Amino acid sequence: MVNKRLVELAKRLGRDELPKEEVPKVEEKPTIQPSISGEPFILCYDEFGKELVRKNNERFGGTDAEIPVGGLKANEEIPYMNMTKRAGLITTMSLDEQLRSLNTWPITPYESEVFLKQGKLPHLEKNWEDLALILYDKKGVNQKELEAFRESYRFVTGSELGDKVLIIDPGLTKDSDIPHGVKFMFLPGVTDVYYHEKTLSKTGQNHKFEYGLEHGLPDVNELGKGKRTLYMPSGDNLGLRVLYRDRGLGLYARVGRLACSDADGRVVLARRA
Repeated sequence: MVNKRLVELAKRLGRDELPKEEVPKVEEKPTIQPSISGEPFILCYDEFGKELVRKNNERFGGTDAEIPVGGLKANEEIPYMNMTKRAGLITTMSLDEQLRSLNTWPITPYESEVFLKQGKLPHLEKNWEDLALILYDKKGVNQKELEAFRESYRFVTGSELGDKVLIIDPGLTKDSDIPHGVKFMFLPGVTDVYYHEKTLSKTGQNHKFEYGLEHGLPDVNELGKGKRTLYMPSGDNLGLRVLYRDRGLGLYARVGRLACSDADGRVVLARRA
């Protein structure tokens, strides 16, 4: 029997075919580490990058997910990237058969930490990278985007999304009533959500750590150990925020701007096995 939710989702995405119906991954700790077969690289304006950006801009033109490339030279790194543009790329890749067949994706927060530990992340001292969304609670910043994602998650899975959640590889769709002209959505078979209640409850102060190997965040028992810093928000009603890695290798779990860009924002990709 055809799943009516997936039929409607296909219409929302402007697709003729149905997305794959999969049970979302919602778990406390990783059981299987992702298999990474390629070396990480920064998205550049090369043959692959030109095709990806062209298809992204065809889909999200006129919104803040559109990626300006005027003036870029061949093979130059693509700057001014952020969480909204990243989600646009993920959506474009997931809905395009040719791009999807390459199996090369923006790295997840966990993959970022693995590559960092292996000494493979490129140009760390120069760039920063938005990595994921964090849903702290149902009130606070980015209310419209928060409600849109929760509705999408409910629509696809039939379940309610709780608090203290790390949202990895969110999708994106146009919506003129939402700031930036787009809203985040749950893409079945692409987007993962992980409950991280213990670590994400440690708000109000920052914490030292070494590596974030629990889906990209440090285990609560590892806080206070290491030289890197996990920067946390303060107060109540924290809403929806961005997780990003900065030039000093700290992890910021408190940023409320979903489309914040400067010239040093990048997207790192890698091929998955």
